[in-house]
Amino acid sequence: MELKGTGVRKFCQTCGIASPFLDTIKPVKEEERVEREASPGYRQGIQATSIPQEWLKVARAADQTEQNFAECMSLVLELGVRLNLPAGTVEEAGRLTKEAFKERLSLGKSMRVLVGSLVYAAARQQGYALTLDEIGLALRVNKREVSRCFRKCSRTICAGLPPPTPEAHLSKILEGLGFTARDPVSVEATKTLRVLVESNFTQGRNPSAIAAALVYRAARVQGVELTQRTVARESLITETTIRSICSQLESNMPNLLGRWT
Repeated sequence: MELKGTGVRKFCQTCGIASPFLDTIKPVKEEERVEREASPGYRQGIQATSIPQEWLKVARAADQTEQNFAECMSLVLELGVRLNLPAGTVEEAGRLTKEAFKERLSLGKSMRVLVGSLVYAAARQQGYALTLDEIGLALRVNKREVSRCFRKCSRTICAGLPPPTPEAHLSKILEGLGFTARDPVSVEATKTLRVLVESNFTQGRNPSAIAAALVYRAARVQGVELTQRTVARESLITETTIRSICSQLESNMPNLLGRWT
């Protein structure tokens, strides 16, 4: 459309009004528009000088890496409370978390899986009995993913960790079931475990499963009423595994342990 007598050939696409100033307007480049919208104070006409310096300092410091690190440290403390971990284990897990972020091991990993693997490594370092099943239930993650992440971390920041021992698991299960160190069940289980360790029976077997089976056997020998379900619930070992270990003890080492009552 052309307005006669005015020589104007451009119209505003918003309101449809013809204006001679439209000929002088230059299009804004995309780079300039993005830079303008990203500048402080663009929204609602706020000037950059009116923004508190505290806000700017927090905005510069709170990048994604620091946010992930804070989340991991919070998960470490939360897991320590849920599992009633010793203070030394929690501190060691915090130190390993700092090393993991320093070595950039957190890239591409779930924060919960990473924290679970580092807490498990800290427990191994401190000699505290902790299983992957406990960590998986507490964090609601797959224990296989935690185990896979632990193997990757063990090549760098967790190298040279001692293997888990059935002695620590035995003490933990007995304490959880209410048996003291001088209780006949505890004495019988500890004595049997010492014989198994000397005969290399514990090598290549789940230490938690061995400890659970020994507690169940010691209760039967001492005439204490204790079901496999109770032991399995406390140790997070299935009843089938407990029966399997008991069967292996009876068939392979009758001279050392004697027959079941």
